[in-house]
Amino acid sequence: MRDGSSSKPGSRPRLALLVAALAALTGCHLVAGYTGSAGQPGDGGPRDAPVLPPGDGQKPASDAGKPKLDLPKPTLTWRKMVSPKKSNFYDVLPLSKTDVFVAGESGTLLHYNGNSKQQLTQVMSGTKWSLRALTPYGTGKVLAVGLYGTIITCAAGGKGTCQTAYTGISNKVSFWGAWCSAADRCLVTGYDSSTATTARIFGLYSSGKYTSPCEKNSYILGRRLLGVAGLSAGDAVTVGDGARIVRLNSSGCQPVNHTAAQGVLNDVFAFSPTDVWIVGVKATTPSSSDATVLRYDGKKVTRLQTSLTEDLKGVWGSSPTNVFVVGRGGTIGHYDGSQWRKMASGSGEYLFAVHGTGPNNVFVVGANNALLHYH
Repeated sequence: MRDGSSSKPGSRPRLALLVAALAALTGCHLVAGYTGSAGQPGDGGPRDAPVLPPGDGQKPASDAGKPKLDLPKPTLTWRKMVSPKKSNFYDVLPLSKTDVFVAGESGTLLHYNGNSKQQLTQVMSGTKWSLRALTPYGTGKVLAVGLYGTIITCAAGGKGTCQTAYTGISNKVSFWGAWCSAADRCLVTGYDSSTATTARIFGLYSSGKYTSPCEKNSYILGRRLLGVAGLSAGDAVTVGDGARIVRLNSSGCQPVNHTAAQGVLNDVFAFSPTDVWIVGVKATTPSSSDATVLRYDGKKVTRLQTSLTEDLKGVWGSSPTNVFVVGRGGTIGHYDGSQWRKMASGSGEYLFAVHGTGPNNVFVVGANNALLHYH
């Protein structure tokens, strides 16, 4: 060559053949037009880097750094349940998430087994009278009490027909509250429309016997006793008309005198003997600002300030920092340990009772087929 180069003619074709052979061995594909000339297309610079098509030795892209898909968590809310019949429901008792009883008028007794469709089934109560309160009874049973002296026991799981537990009680007596200790000893409270004493307290025993303690105490003469809650095996609290609070134990009836409320106290729930919650209405005739919430520490009764306005019928909590109250106009109130808030229930009915198995599994029942499940 005239430039004095030592390259021999034909050396470039041989170089191209060599590069092609190497490409075939390594699986690389070179861009068209490769010549090997420096600074020219095909010089091996960034512009002409080998292209690796997918599947030809190219590693799949790593997932590192890619945004992860966060699935939405289920939202806790009140959902309506499905009843096999229309009724007013007065109490609810969940023995577990899959064993829930609901009591109502005209002997209505329903059972929920935890199904996802929120459907309840009917239990054969064996009575035509309204059932007002439910409580666990011994092992594998539920005690239900109601109007006209009705006291029945039913098998857990809603199986079979309920049985009459006690006879000989006047049909003038109506029961509104019930609580049993682990020893199958129970207290049921209510009133007697045929006597001047009015308030009735029955001590029930698994042997089928019962007593009527302290009914002539002047503190409860002429008063209805509505709710009852156990503090320990031999200690309970009951509440009722005239803002009455009565401690029931081996010493008999002990009035709990206080000035924290007036009117009717409808329900009571106890975390311990020193932490008892009570709800009601401050006047005998409901008005627009009648919510009453009391707390009893075993010695003193204190009224709690709330943002709720409607009169209240039921109270339950999984802990002192997770308390639910229910009442008129679909009211559901929640206390988180520092403040109260009104929850959206989706119902405008009078709600009578609340009970749960934990903070995220709560049931509420009320008038006109109101059945709600918080989960």
